[in-house]
Amino acid sequence: MSSAAAVADVIEAFKQRGFEFVGKTDDGWFRLHGRLMPPQADKGWPCEVHLDPTFFDLPRIRLLEIPHELPAAVPHLGADGGLCYLAKGTVVLDIYDPVGQSLACLQRAAVVFGQIMKGEMIEDLAEEFFAYWHGWHCFVDMQGEDLGRQNCIVAQANG
Repeated sequence: MSSAAAVADVIEAFKQRGFEFVGKTDDGWFRLHGRLMPPQADKGWPCEVHLDPTFFDLPRIRLLEIPHELPAAVPHLGADGGLCYLAKGTVVLDIYDPVGQSLACLQRAAVVFGQIMKGEMIEDLAEEFFAYWHGWHCFVDMQGEDLGRQNCIVAQANG
């Protein structure tokens, strides 16, 4: 199957699930809009899917609207709506089945989003803290018996 035929097949498979091809990203990935539907949910949420034209990389999935009922910080969901549904390097994609692999990624993203909406996976937030921390300073609440004034270590990069 040619690369163009594979892309057309994947886009058609997403179209059958309510997604629409809206163009390409600046880095050449295919961009689709649709709704991410968690299992057993009444409705889906608007999202954008970016598909690698070579199908070597995981699809990038981003919510276009973050549900207002979610707290400000939840695991696996960035401030820009980017959804971390699989850790890169933890799966091997079958490049000979781009339709099946792309749809499996969409399904996994829907499951993870559903768990987020149910308030599950909260313990993952602590593990992912630094993946989402983009500031220079990080203040940590001290746990223990030593209250009051504390010594602080400041690390600063030169350059």
